[in-house]
Amino acid sequence: MKYRIKNKKLAELVYSVFDEETVQQTIAERIDDGSCRISFGSGDICHAKVKHEHEYLEKTYSAVFLAIDKKEIEQIPEYNPNGWNKYPEVKPPKNGQYLAQVTKKNGEFSFWFIFWDKDLPWKEECVFRELPEPYKPEEQ
Repeated sequence: MKYRIKNKKLAELVYSVFDEETVQQTIAERIDDGSCRISFGSGDICHAKVKHEHEYLEKTYSAVFLAIDKKEIEQIPEYNPNGWNKYPEVKPPKNGQYLAQVTKKNGEFSFWFIFWDKDLPWKEECVFRELPEPYKPEEQ
């Protein structure tokens, strides 16, 4: 499961000091621990891995500590290859054709074969899924 820090400036600060793997692992471990914040820190207390360019902090008996309110963190929905995925929250993992369902304001919906190109994002909200393999008759 991946997570996102909603506030972009706060995310930039956290990721400027700590590496992404450590941040994601720390959030995953502490998101449901009953507290209202997630703490990131270097040194003896939290053991978060600082980025290479900030390793000098640990060598000078210093530490970095940040705490983020859990309201500032949201789960990023993961792509489901066997089910419907809500766009734009989830984006297709690779360029290609997908089956999309677009729902109009009156509740009616339609299905489309739609091409995904990461450089040309879709303009409408929809749900999408991979196309099944084409039918091939059994060989006799």
